[in-house]
Parts: sequence; structure tokens; C-alpha cells
Amino acid sequence: MKNSINILFLLFLIFLFSVFLFLNIKKQKEYDELAFSNFIQTHEKEVFSLNKKNLEQGAGLSEKIIEIEFLKEQLEEEQNLYNELEEKIEKIAKSVGILEKIKKVDKELLAKYSKVYFLNEHYTPKNLEDIEEKFLFNTGKKLQIRKEINEFLEEMFEDAKDDNIILKIISAYRSYEYQGQIKDNGSIIHGQDYADKYIADQGLSEHQLGTTIDIVSKSGKMTGFDDTEEYQWLLDNAHKYGFILSYPEKNYYYNFEPWHWRFVGKKLADDLYDDKKYFYDLSQRNINKYTQYFFDD
Repeated sequence: MKNSINILFLLFLIFLFSVFLFLNIKKQKEYDELAFSNFIQTHEKEVFSLNKKNLEQGAGLSEKIIEIEFLKEQLEEEQNLYNELEEKIEKIAKSVGILEKIKKVDKELLAKYSKVYFLNEHYTPKNLEDIEEKFLFNTGKKLQIRKEINEFLEEMFEDAKDDNIILKIISAYRSYEYQGQIKDNGSIIHGQDYADKYIADQGLSEHQLGTTIDIVSKSGKMTGFDDTEEYQWLLDNAHKYGFILSYPEKNYYYNFEPWHWRFVGKKLADDLYDDKKYFYDLSQRNINKYTQYFFDD
């Protein structure tokens, strides 16, 4: 983290210096262009006078023309240098902008949890927001998701409704402690083997990130959800809103969970959809490349 800040600060200093240099060259360029324009006007009058008085002064005329051509070449060279500097400044500004975007994104949001990485008991998203009641299956239960993601969720649910598809949420953000309770209850009710196949341990659940929701149809049933038109709509459209299916059939982490959808940003979700890949198919290094696009609309 400290190295990232130092790199960002260094780039910022380079950016400021480049802007200062750019402005000075721009000012000098404007001065040179004005001086050159005045020079041309003055010597054009001289050339006209020389030509009118006596053709014998042709040698003087040639010298003026050569001088003008030389100045034109100098001006063209300065213009090229000016354009090159302008391109460099744009590249530096773009790099600074990318680093600023990455700095604002929680590094945990694209991490591969699910038996790979671990979230400690102190991790809680800072900007959780209540999901609108109309999107919940159980309207008497408050569910939350990260504020920045909520707008993508709402757009997806409203567009689904326009297609006569009614989606409902039965689970969203879960704290470390709550995830432990769910695992314990699942073990008691269904047995440890079932719980290990379907329920993540504390610190290994994507739900703790505040980016993940469990979706069902209006019937509220999880069993058989993969046979519904709601699930098919999600398969065809969820990537457009930045959501991906975390645990498809034959994944190596948990049993198939057609209801479990995680937000990873539109850019990554679109690429996964186009390449017919899943989130956990990619290496963490490749996934991290998408951090700068996470909240892009």
C-alpha cells in the first residue's frame, strides 16, 4: 500500500512538472507564431518593394525567401515537439487517473474467496445500503448491499420486470458472525456433509463482501430455480449489469447454486460472458486487471 502511494505521488509530481513545461512551451509557441506572422508580413512588403523597384535586386529577394523557408522549418519542428509533449502529458494524466480509480476500489471486491482467500471477522463494508423492499421476497426482512452496487441491481431488476420477469432477493450482505450461524444451523438441520457442499464457512463467503445476492423467482423456491425462466433471463442478461454466476455446474468449490450472483463490474462480467468462462476460471492476477473498471457504468 505504501509503495502504491509513493508511486502515485511520484506520478503526480511528474504530471505537475509536465503540465508546467507544457504551458511554457505553449506560450513560447504562441509567441513564435505571432513573431513569424509579423516577420512574414514585413518581408512580404519588402519583397514587393524590391521587385517593383528593380529586378536586379533579385539576390536580396532570394535571401528573404530562403530565410522564410528556414523559419517555416523551425516552426514545424517546434510544432512537432509541442504535439509530442502534449501526447506524453495525456498519457501521464491517464495513468494518474487509473491509479486514482484503483485506489478507490476495495482490493477485496475482486478476490477469489470460496475456500481460496479468507476475510477476517472485522471486515465490514463501509457503505452498505438497504435494498428496496419491492425487490425482496420477504418484505419484513431488511437486506443490504454496497451503495455503489445497489444502482446496478435496481436497473437489472427493473429491466427484468419490463421483460415480464419478476426477480426476488432472499439473501444479500451477511456479517462474519451471521455466516457462522447459517453454517451451524445448516449442519444441524441437514448434516455436516450437506452444509460443506452448500454453505461457506465464516470468512469464506462472498456475501460478506456486500456484493453478492441470492435470487429466486416470486415463488421463493431455491430448489429447481435453474429450470425457471427467471434463471434463464439471468444467464442471458445479468452480465450487462455486472453480475456473474459464482458457482455454475461442475465447479470445484460448492454444489451448483443457480441463485447465487456476485457483482464484479460490467467489464469483467461482459468478458466472462463473451469468453464463456467463469470468475473462478481466471487467475487472481488476471482478475485484478479489472479493478479500475469495477464501478464503470
